[in-house]
Amino acid sequence: MRMIGARQRPRTAPRQTSRASLAVAAEILGMSRAELAQRVDEELTANPALEILPQQVCAICGSPSRDEICGPCRLSLQARYRDYPFHSTALPAYPTRQDEEERDPYQQVSTPVDLRSHLTLQARSDLPSEDQEIADYLIANINDKGLLDCDPKEVAAALGVPLARVEAVLRGIQEFEPAGVGARGPREALLIQVRQLAQAGRADPWAERVIAEHWESLARHAYAKISRALGIGRPELDACLAFIQTNLNPYPGRQFYSPWQEDASATGAPAAPDVIIRRELDEYRVELPPPVEGELRLSASYARLRRLIAEAPQRRLPPGWRAALESVRRARWFLSCLQMRDATLKQVCECLVAEQRGYLDTGREESIRPLTQTRVAAAVGKHESTVSRAVAGKFALLPWGALVPLAKFFDSSAAPKGIIKELIEREDRSRPLTDSELSSLLRSRGYDLARRTVTKYRLALDIPSHTRRRLLYARTANGR
Repeated sequence: MRMIGARQRPRTAPRQTSRASLAVAAEILGMSRAELAQRVDEELTANPALEILPQQVCAICGSPSRDEICGPCRLSLQARYRDYPFHSTALPAYPTRQDEEERDPYQQVSTPVDLRSHLTLQARSDLPSEDQEIADYLIANINDKGLLDCDPKEVAAALGVPLARVEAVLRGIQEFEPAGVGARGPREALLIQVRQLAQAGRADPWAERVIAEHWESLARHAYAKISRALGIGRPELDACLAFIQTNLNPYPGRQFYSPWQEDASATGAPAAPDVIIRRELDEYRVELPPPVEGELRLSASYARLRRLIAEAPQRRLPPGWRAALESVRRARWFLSCLQMRDATLKQVCECLVAEQRGYLDTGREESIRPLTQTRVAAAVGKHESTVSRAVAGKFALLPWGALVPLAKFFDSSAAPKGIIKELIEREDRSRPLTDSELSSLLRSRGYDLARRTVTKYRLALDIPSHTRRRLLYARTANGR
């Protein structure tokens, strides 16, 4: 029995170590760039065998370079200034990274207009200059749902102005787009929208009373009680409820949410991409920005110590040397995991680029081809779970500046969504397309989608219903 146990122990320990190592490698592969940067910082703090070597970059293109100007940029300058005596210490004037911020891919990320910026722009154009300070204070206290999070009395006390003036400015803000913004609750938001619809000549005879007088019953779906209180039949009430559901939004700020922004708020999406896809002539290149500035490497002193340990007899190693050797082993494994992550992520992204070339060439979502992680896994020779970890929670910066999740390359609904968006952008503003009409037009293009599916895709694109679009078009035409 002792011999059996002795034989089992040498086999069991390496298997456990291997499983733990693979688990760490899989965990690192699944990390976004922001998460990886935090993990690198933790390893640097815990392991003295790791260090960061500041990395010198080219003054023109920003790529890693041992010299002030990298080789390709030097050749380019030589071609541009053939008659100039070109020496490293006497260079002609050339655009630097600071002078050409457009060369920095992070500067190209398109920034969506948020709700508060949208309201501030309207305040600057629609409100008198003496009310701007009050408006700024109120807008700063409007949450992402579009509702006011403070009491006007507190604003008046904080700014030392009359309450009536604050309330007048608030009423002005409540006239802004989106309709209902600045309300002090969902009910007030709906009432503001109902009144604005009535001013535009589109109203339901019972909607305002249902919201104002029977809010709690409406929330509890006590429709019979509402019918009795108003003295109307159920068909009239159903028409009123349909009007409310179709045209009103209790949280007006939500129309500024995009699917990517909602995902980002939930997952803590990074401000910078995990992957950069560049276009060079007719080819695309995949780059992986490092998680930290500089070169993460094994410390030079620990590398020398490792060589000394390798040359010394193991039985004479002092205890401190053994601890140092363990730090070196951990550092080398961590660096290996980072290299494996980069290699796998780059391989997967290069496959995505090859498969979705049409999307990258045109920038049109309808060009996205149906693609599965199983197909990508087979193409790169990895397990499907590996591909899933590689793309989960990561974002790519595309050649035209859009920052999109890698999961978008697998979105089978992207093509019909793109067509829906295109059709609505080109629709007759006097007669917006209904979801049924959109379904018919999609069918003519080869996408057999039910009306409810079209409605789901339209809502995912944050596009209002045809009735609300008609109202918005009318307001735009009237200069409101």
